[in-house]
Amino acid sequence: MYSVVAAEAWAVEDLWAQAVASRALREALDLLTRAGAESHALAVASDWKAKGVRMLHRRLDETVDQVLAQSGAVQRTAWSLEEACR
Repeated sequence: MYSVVAAEAWAVEDLWAQAVASRALREALDLLTRAGAESHALAVASDWKAKGVRMLHRRLDETVDQVLAQSGAVQRTAWSLEEACR
């Protein structure tokens, strides 16, 4: 014989928490995307001939890389949350 197990229904609180978390993740991803774009534009626009400015340029490049890494982590978290709620 076959057995059918009903899937657990999501409580209103669970759905609300998922919606709040999804919105926060989207906002974080948006901020990270904008920060990365602005940091990259600043790095490209900087005149990096002087020693101190070259160091600033390297730090900006590192910041862009870090922002992109964090953006990817936030995106993966958002995808995991969506998958968990299906």
